[in-house]
Amino acid sequence: MDKNQLKNLCKAVPSIESIIKEYEGHEVYMCQYMGGRQVNFDGEQISICHAGSIDDKPTEVSMLCRVGLDSVEKYYESVYKLFKKMEDDNFPCRRCPFCNKVEYHFSPITYVTFLTTTYCNSSCIYCASHLGKKGHGFAYDNVMEKFNELGLFDSGAIFDYGGGEPTQSPYFEGTVDYLTNHGFDQRINTNAIDFSPAIYKALANGKAWLRISPDSATYDVFLRVKGNSNCEVVWENIGKYAKASDKVVVKCNVCNYNATQNEMDAFINRCQDAGVKKIVVDAEMQSYQRTSNAGPFYYTKAVFEMAHYLYDRAKEKGFHVQVGAYAFGCRPKYDEQRRLCLPDEYIDNTDYETIANGIYIEAYPTVEQMVSSIIQQPERQLVIFGYGGTGRIAEKACLDKGLKPKIIDNNEKLWGSKILSAQKFLKNASEKSEQLLIILANIKIRDMLKQINKSGVDVKVYWCNYAAYINYSNK
Repeated sequence: MDKNQLKNLCKAVPSIESIIKEYEGHEVYMCQYMGGRQVNFDGEQISICHAGSIDDKPTEVSMLCRVGLDSVEKYYESVYKLFKKMEDDNFPCRRCPFCNKVEYHFSPITYVTFLTTTYCNSSCIYCASHLGKKGHGFAYDNVMEKFNELGLFDSGAIFDYGGGEPTQSPYFEGTVDYLTNHGFDQRINTNAIDFSPAIYKALANGKAWLRISPDSATYDVFLRVKGNSNCEVVWENIGKYAKASDKVVVKCNVCNYNATQNEMDAFINRCQDAGVKKIVVDAEMQSYQRTSNAGPFYYTKAVFEMAHYLYDRAKEKGFHVQVGAYAFGCRPKYDEQRRLCLPDEYIDNTDYETIANGIYIEAYPTVEQMVSSIIQQPERQLVIFGYGGTGRIAEKACLDKGLKPKIIDNNEKLWGSKILSAQKFLKNASEKSEQLLIILANIKIRDMLKQINKSGVDVKVYWCNYAAYINYSNK
């Protein structure tokens, strides 16, 4: 940006002039999100960062860093205010691990994130980001055009799509086309259930990276992991996208529901048939952390071995193979090119204090699939543990299929003829050697598992994530 451009920009956006006058060339406390380097189009607002690394005073930080979508000036005004706040040693952002003292120089925005919608037309077993309503999305056309017209997007800026399934936003196609036509690079995550002409155009023009996570290659495994029956449609669309560009990355989250050699081989064959060149080997993000894991995604040695099998076989077949950073970044190993690799040695992070009697959670992507499995086990007494919102939805789903669950809870205010004391019920069931099937209908699953484990009852434990209950209740 030359001097004349910068001069005109300062006239149009006075807060930028204030930032430059006070901080240009000076050492300041800041992070990669500050100074306009990154902007998040975050639903109905713009945010500088998400304050995810700060444990205290989140309201003070988030209120400062979130502004409406109606004005570029308001955004940079909030940036200016944040610079001012950062001068205070006690300001929460100063304790953020991303905050450093550096020499500041004004520059256009280099990284943009989009929360396009909170709705998703898939129900992936490990994801809770499909809570929005179908047909709802966020329109960024006006504010995005204002930023661009003022030259506030660097020519090499990257636009990254997150949130729910971006193709389900009614504004998605127009946003992608706008950015493609203006020569910007985009990183798009999609489930590929619906084919997007705008994505295809961006790929064909070399202006997009596309990442798709089918996680499976066969119908039954796809249904078990993704919660929908679109296996063939997804792989057909992957093939269409791969014809447009080599920048199509296909990801497999290896978990205890797809970790077989047959499935890994089938996954590689599917990628070959679709013309895909790049594969990412990953796992559910909470499964292989350093912290102890009480489920529902146990990273067993068998899963670890299948991740290595997929990685090795894919490389043998000539694929460019990457390792996902979410699950494996906490145990980093790098090759000579400093690329993240899978760990060599399996480390069992199972929380045996919680599941000492071998109690494992059977996870389902949808309430319907969970109830269908329960029906096949009539010998077990069905129990719903927890009678909050999810517990009531689980009860209705069971009653709709003719099942009559017992309801237990630890909240004594709820106890009565219908809702029983969890402690007393589990104790009696153990003494009578009853076989139970318990649906965990609460977010505090670790405490509930410990209680079940301590009772010594013969049990199978089922779980759906919160989003599955919301989707069921909206139908």
